[in-house]
Order: sequence, then structure tokens, then C-alpha cells
Amino acid sequence: MLNDYLFTLQRQDSSSERVRRLQSDKDALQLQIQILTEQINAQSDKLKDLEMSVNEKNLQLSNTEDLLNRVS
Repeated sequence: MLNDYLFTLQRQDSSSERVRRLQSDKDALQLQIQILTEQINAQSDKLKDLEMSVNEKNLQLSNTEDLLNRVS
């Protein structure tokens, strides 16, 4: 009877420790997700800025080509 009780206590401790580890892993993963999400947002903003720059340069190029065609 005492052995059964001790075994049950050990099992509960083992289960409690597993729950604590899983919670810790979950917290670490949530932090990683938050960091990755912030990095994705920053890269998306940079990509938008670069796309705008490309569009502006294309417009400038087109305008310059038009001017050259008129002069020629």
C-alpha cells in the first residue's frame, strides 16, 4: 500500500515536471514566434520601400527616355 502511494506520488511529480517543461517550451516558442513576426513585418516594410524606389526609378527612366526621343 505504501509502495503504491509512493509510486503514485512519483508519477504525479513526473507529470507535474512534464507539464512545467511543456509550459516552458510553449513560452519559448511563443517568444520565437513574436520575434519572427516582428522580423517579417520589418522586412515587409523594407520591401515596400524598395518597391516604391523601383517604381520611382522606372518613372524617371521613362521620362528620360521620352526626353531623349523628343530631342533626337
